Amino acid sequence: MLLHFYPAQDSAHKTDVNMSETLGSGSPILRVKVYTKTDGLVALHPKSVNVEQTEFHYNWLIYHLKMRTSSIYLYDCTEVSPYCLLFFGGDISIQKDKDQETIAVDEWIVFQSPARIAYLVKELRKELDILLQEKIESPRPVDWKDTESRDCAVLSAITDLIKTQEEAAPRSFPPRLQDGYYS
Repeated sequence: MLLHFYPAQDSAHKTDVNMSETLGSGSPILRVKVYTKTDGLVALHPKSVNVEQTEFHYNWLIYHLKMRTSSIYLYDCTEVSPYCLLFFGGDISIQKDKDQETIAVDEWIVFQSPARIAYLVKELRKELDILLQEKIESPRPVDWKDTESRDCAVLSAITDLIKTQEEAAPRSFPPRLQDGYYS
């Protein structure tokens, strides 16, 4: 799930189902359209476990490998929630867009968010980055029994937010790139 460390942090955004292909019987093959920032429309590899998925809970996928053969294919992909993108993705920034407050990952994956929540998420992300740097410089396990420790507080807050989002009825908010909302 650590999007931050994947070599292909391009992320992929899926938007709608393409019914143009058909099976030999004439019934349509439903395929999710997937877009990346750098390549536009790409496809999930035919051997991908997600290739037959027509519904996802979230609008974003991450992948490990993108390869061009007869098309550009994504391998090893999985959907990710907005909080996972915010905590483990690229740099986050807070913006105001036409009277709407937003929080963005790498200034191109944009979510609507009240400013108060956006600032809390950004501060929690800073704490996570500091904690990860400390763990790199001085590796030691987190003492989960010490609920008063900074390590435990930061990690518990993040996991609670992600679990809460995933337990809630998943909502597919249309994420926005710089030039508009996806349909």
